[in-house]
Amino acid sequence: MIFVRNELWVTFPRQEQAISYQKEHSNVFIFSYQDHVNGQRRFVVSSYKEFWRRYKNMNPKYRHHYEVIQEGLPCHLYFDLEFNKIENSNNNGEEMVDILLSLVFDFMNEKYSIEGDKEFVVELDSSTEEKFSRHIIICFPNTAFKNNRHAGAFVGEICSRIQNERGRDGRFEKLFILKDRNSSHVNKEVFIDRAVYSRNRCFRLPLSSKARKTSILLPTGRFKCRLMSEEDMFMASLICKVDVDVQKILICEKDIGCSNTLQFATQVHVNFHKDYGVPRNLLSNSCIIDSSRIFQTGRSLFPLLDMFVESVASLGNISGKIHSWHWFSEYGIMVYNMSKNRYCERIGRQHKSNHVIYVVDLRRASYYQKCHDPDCRGYRSPLRPVPEEIVPDTTVFFEGVKRHKIYENNVDNKTIDSVDSCLKDGWWLEAVKFAEKVEKKTLDFDVGRLHNGALCDRLRPVWMRTSLEWWWLIFVEIISLDLFSKAALTFLGLR
Repeated sequence: MIFVRNELWVTFPRQEQAISYQKEHSNVFIFSYQDHVNGQRRFVVSSYKEFWRRYKNMNPKYRHHYEVIQEGLPCHLYFDLEFNKIENSNNNGEEMVDILLSLVFDFMNEKYSIEGDKEFVVELDSSTEEKFSRHIIICFPNTAFKNNRHAGAFVGEICSRIQNERGRDGRFEKLFILKDRNSSHVNKEVFIDRAVYSRNRCFRLPLSSKARKTSILLPTGRFKCRLMSEEDMFMASLICKVDVDVQKILICEKDIGCSNTLQFATQVHVNFHKDYGVPRNLLSNSCIIDSSRIFQTGRSLFPLLDMFVESVASLGNISGKIHSWHWFSEYGIMVYNMSKNRYCERIGRQHKSNHVIYVVDLRRASYYQKCHDPDCRGYRSPLRPVPEEIVPDTTVFFEGVKRHKIYENNVDNKTIDSVDSCLKDGWWLEAVKFAEKVEKKTLDFDVGRLHNGALCDRLRPVWMRTSLEWWWLIFVEIISLDLFSKAALTFLGLR
């Protein structure tokens, strides 16, 4: 009888070949290894299970294997820690690791409200008499960073904290090392290697040594690996091995309004491919948050709608890209702030510097374009339909909001205004007055006549700014004050 093995193990001479092959197959990942004789690097595409089946049976002296931390894949937080023992004879590596972990846990709690525990930590060591070398992988339960670029930004912020606090906290001074014998004490560096967060980085696997080296990367016996089997330890050390039911995706990237600051955010993952039949490759960045108002960068919780809007926002060879989005589940409204393509329907060309906005009304399965440019304030493009197959199921996303339906009775798809229905709401006249103030060309506002004093105080510096993206700044301020239900619908041109 012939048994056919379903598990893949395919070898490639170049990384790009392995990546192309991996994209065509599900549940497989990319590894790398060095030839034992000449050190030449090759790449393997396999499942975690099949890779381990073969890897565990290899001769240990021929194991020079690495995990490829693929660009764009969610990953655990990881560190490569090293220093020269001879040049840093007063440094205690194990103490340094403990201090770093304490700082990481404090930082995770501060930025993401996530509690840390040393039982989440996989610690691997390949130190020699001359060099301290450890890998740290921290597997926060049901949590992962969006990709290793976000993990690297988080680590960079930790390094900045260490640098800034070293004079005030004596513990942090212990994390600095001399890189080599030519370094001065003034130029000491943190012992974290920040080069390992580049795209498609190869990260050595446990039980492997570097080619032509004898030091094997092994568990220290501390923390998570203390009572684990060899296979469980190996699986726990894989940086991209994130559970399919991961609940939290951590974001760490440059803030929209200020390139010198970082935005820390949490996306709560939804299994769209299982529940709604959407292909998995469209959902790597999809998310949903338990809130009626969600603001986030990158992909939204409606990946097919994202693709549709980006196709609409593309013109010629210039592709429109989603920069950020704001979702209002109570009203079925999605607002996309676009980048790359600045084409404005009002002027029939691209703006020189101001971006455009697409507003999608899922109740009416329709969308239109607005603009950041002050000359275009008050303008919105004609209302156009969203393809029926793109519109999310209202029973999933608007549950409990019975007055909002995807196709309202007697809605004229040529106009977005429905004044009669709006007049039934007591706040309509107030909202109209508010919108008229927002749409004024002058930036000077009559503070005494506005309804909300806090709003005036918050928006005054925004309106007084010379930034061209005034529309989005004002919009975000309105949302932060929870005034969407009374004013922002008019502001968006939805009422």
